[in-house]
Amino acid sequence: MKMQLSIVNKYTLSGIALGLAFPLVAWSLEIFLSGLTLSPATLVLIHQNNSIHYIVNTAPVVLGAVFYFLGRANQRTLNRNDFSSLIQLSLVKKEQKRLSDLIRLRVATNKIQKVSENIENVQKIETIEKNILKIVSHALKVERVSIWYYKDDKNSIVAKVLYKQNSVAKYEDIYESGMTFSYKDYPDYFSALTKETTIVADDAISDIRTREFKDNYLKPLGISSKLDVAIRLHNKSIGIICLEHTGEMRQWDLYEQDFATSASSSLALILETYERVKSETRLNTILSTMVDGLITMDDMGTVESFNPSSETIFGYSAKEVIGQNIKMLIPPHFSDNHDQYLKNYRDTGEIKILGKTGREVEGKKKCGMVFPLAVSISEMHIGGVRKFSSVIRDITEVKLAQAETKRIADELTQLVDTANAPIFGIDSSGFVNEWNQMAAQITGYEKAEVLGKDLVAEFITDEHKEPVKEVLDNALRGEDTANYEFPLFTKDERRLDVLLNATTRRDVDGNIIGVIGVGQDITALRDKESALYQSQKMEAVGQLTGGIAHDFNNLLSVISGN
Repeated sequence: MKMQLSIVNKYTLSGIALGLAFPLVAWSLEIFLSGLTLSPATLVLIHQNNSIHYIVNTAPVVLGAVFYFLGRANQRTLNRNDFSSLIQLSLVKKEQKRLSDLIRLRVATNKIQKVSENIENVQKIETIEKNILKIVSHALKVERVSIWYYKDDKNSIVAKVLYKQNSVAKYEDIYESGMTFSYKDYPDYFSALTKETTIVADDAISDIRTREFKDNYLKPLGISSKLDVAIRLHNKSIGIICLEHTGEMRQWDLYEQDFATSASSSLALILETYERVKSETRLNTILSTMVDGLITMDDMGTVESFNPSSETIFGYSAKEVIGQNIKMLIPPHFSDNHDQYLKNYRDTGEIKILGKTGREVEGKKKCGMVFPLAVSISEMHIGGVRKFSSVIRDITEVKLAQAETKRIADELTQLVDTANAPIFGIDSSGFVNEWNQMAAQITGYEKAEVLGKDLVAEFITDEHKEPVKEVLDNALRGEDTANYEFPLFTKDERRLDVLLNATTRRDVDGNIIGVIGVGQDITALRDKESALYQSQKMEAVGQLTGGIAHDFNNLLSVISGN
């Protein structure tokens, strides 16, 4: 095996070799000048004649020692250079690792960005949360990464999703959820969450903010280091992303902390976007399926949205209307003043129809037909910009139905008013609200004289007030009465005999709202019945008188015969 001499030995041997040259040269020169021959005796002789040779003979030792120390010094320099090289190499390797980590984190950031770009196609937010946790776990080489959300009272947090790297089956993901931590069990940790947006616990077992988890969470799961980053949405903390490293304690680098913070911010942005997408989807569904038309416009009257029902109502497509002035949907006799209305509102802040519901106006279809509309206009501010929204309903059929209803009501009113029988109505309090022409004719009271008056109190004689009131009260309870006879005195104090049918009056919902009374004047009938009865009675008296006379006559005949 070839031996390797150290630098010190090389220097020492070099010094000795150089030192040997001095006595050899001195000896050779002395022998040459003296004319002597080289022999041991000659060497002894020249040393005896010149003692300087003894001094020269020490040169190998002296130079060997000098070169020995020079070798030592050079060795130390080389050692320092080697140490510096080692340090530099270590730094290079560390920088290479850091660069590799940064590249890996950059790739992970791009993956998270792609997840956020596909949010409109995701049905459940849990799918996005799981993807983000998996990306973060593998990017930072952390075994456990989870998302926790506060409950409403913020006194507890619940694990929405926990991702664990599977050491057994590398490509099989493990997700858990449902674990809950509360303030009463971990007050220091919750206090830290309210004060800090990032909790960096390299030594989670001893860190004052996380040591409360030591016995029942950290040690059983082998967690040595934690990095928790707040999830902030709408300027408030709604939860955390929790990174839990197992095994030996880990020091979280700044770029790792920055990446975790970036992931948390991305998640918050995704949550906000997801809420907005859901809200927009819900809104678009409502707008596209609502029966009423909905039109939005700016304060100059320029249409900004036009829902499908508006297309059906006006006959225009949304593309034809959006960007145009709302006047195109208004008949000329209204549209001429529309711009002035908007200008007055911009100048004074006053508008007559703003906030009023179901105001009836006229609209104009694409075909030019003018038709009735019910419109409700509201003001809103979006990003500090004033907008108007109009809910529109085509009331053509309503108007036709109202006209038909009015026609039928008028006919019924005419029928009741001209009926050949007295008809009256009372409300639930007993006050007259119907009084037809025949009722006015037989009583002598005009309709204006009786409306709003108490029927029983003012138009029924005292001895019949109670029974008539009972009949009407029964009808107000839903019990109809037929052929009830009572006397009614007219305005000129004539007595009328009336036969009454009292019927319960109900509204369209079936609620009792009064009584309708249909009467029949039977005064003449009762007079005839009375005359007939009197005639029959007189006939019976005549028959009885004749019989008595006949019997009396027979008796007189007998008496006369005797």
